[in-house]
Amino acid sequence: MPHTARPAPPDRRSFTGPATSGPVPHSNGHERSIDARSPSAARRDFLAPFERLYEVLASTEQTKFILQDLHHRYESALASKVKEIGDFKSTTHAASTLLNNLQQSTDSLKDMVRYEISRAIPKAGTSGGLTSDERQEFEEMKARMKKMEEALEAKGDGETITSNPKMHKRKKSGKETGDE
Repeated sequence: MPHTARPAPPDRRSFTGPATSGPVPHSNGHERSIDARSPSAARRDFLAPFERLYEVLASTEQTKFILQDLHHRYESALASKVKEIGDFKSTTHAASTLLNNLQQSTDSLKDMVRYEISRAIPKAGTSGGLTSDERQEFEEMKARMKKMEEALEAKGDGETITSNPKMHKRKKSGKETGDE
């Protein structure tokens, strides 16, 4: 007998009918169980996937509600932060404007003081201006101001404000040179 690639057909003499308790192939390729169970157990088995589907659907609805709530909270928080940023920008702008106005007022006041001092101090070679008493008082005020600057310098971090009107910067006392 020659060897063939086809298996031998099963022996039909030992064939038995389908068992009532084991898995039986279904027409779609899946196995189904045939039990001698009650109709309510079969009904439960049939309805189990649908119950799971409804549970997943309810869970999905709950998750959707939670996500919508989170989205609403995020939108509210974002709107609040945008408003706070706008308020901060307007406050910053107002502070900048105020600072500029104060700087202009300071410059104007310095100019007025310089003008009044220049009017009060006599020019070289003129007899007008301050009287000798006023000149002495002026010199005393300069000396008092110098003492106050030295006291502030001793108290502070070694910085003083220069008395030179052309220089508006602070100088370190150790680095300050010139005659004052």
